[in-house]
Amino acid sequence: MTTEQTNILATCHRLTASLASSEPPKWQTWNWPYWHEQTILGPRYEPTKWFGPMSEAERMRYRRACDALAEAGLVRLNRACGKKFTNLQLTEAGEQVARELTPAGQPA
Repeated sequence: MTTEQTNILATCHRLTASLASSEPPKWQTWNWPYWHEQTILGPRYEPTKWFGPMSEAERMRYRRACDALAEAGLVRLNRACGKKFTNLQLTEAGEQVARELTPAGQPA
């Protein structure tokens, strides 16, 4: 497994766990659609927000890593419109691998 694939799995696992515990208050109606979409489809994939500033070559390495993880059955690439995927969701197998990658004692 490449460094990019490991980073993607660990970050997606951490973001999925934080989404489950961060339901917005009912009065924040503007936050509900965004939060609800992510709880169903997985965290929104935004590589520069997930991993910091990067060159185009690095961004493409992460993009290819997402495709490889999807082919391996560890993530599901959810597409909003057309071919570009917007959300990344861990499968059961991906969840198990991500848990193994998270060192004991560290938050998910």
